[in-house]
Amino acid sequence: MKITKFGLSQIGNQTPLWAKWIFRIIFLLTTVTISWLAATNIVSDAQKYEITLFLKVVVDPIAYGLSKLFGIEETSLYNFQKGGK
Repeated sequence: MKITKFGLSQIGNQTPLWAKWIFRIIFLLTTVTISWLAATNIVSDAQKYEITLFLKVVVDPIAYGLSKLFGIEETSLYNFQKGGK
């Protein structure tokens, strides 16, 4: 039986597909936001630079790191019913 767990111990395990897709969606949204921001004159160039750095240097790595903390563990059905690992 496959169980999704969260934590530092899950970094080496396979990442669930839904966690991969959440990261991909966040990455795509930050890229689209930066592209839209670059094409507009709503904010100054200095603010565009700061927003771009924040999204790509802070938000994307955090989303990627969190997605890697989810892992899939294989457990036998017998151990799962008994409460063991």
